[in-house]
Amino acid sequence: MTLLLTAFAGGMYAGHYKVFPHTLLSTAYKTFMAAAEVNLSPSLRRHWNFVDLPPDQAAARRFEFIDNDRLTDPILVPGGHGRFREYCPDHAGCLAVEYAGRGEVRRAWPFPPSPSLEKWMEKEEF
Repeated sequence: MTLLLTAFAGGMYAGHYKVFPHTLLSTAYKTFMAAAEVNLSPSLRRHWNFVDLPPDQAAARRFEFIDNDRLTDPILVPGGHGRFREYCPDHAGCLAVEYAGRGEVRRAWPFPPSPSLEKWMEKEEF
């Protein structure tokens, strides 16, 4: 019981005078609340698509090169469920796509979810 009271008194002291670990715990709490708000908010889930762009124009507008610029090294762009369907049409999207040169696709990795996960993702609103 003494240990419990000592811990409680120490927590009250740290909270009142803002000494260690107050800042650490306060930051962790704020981060958790912000993450929970973003992940759980249905209104934000509906607005994940930020631009009104027809799907057939998405591939052409992913990169914009100025003058004769080009990619000197290949880049890997992360995907996910519903992303890059034009490169992985037989799957639920691509996990990632590798681009090179002037934006041409070098390789695409299909996103093959398990059947139970795929059924769940079809029901959820992203």
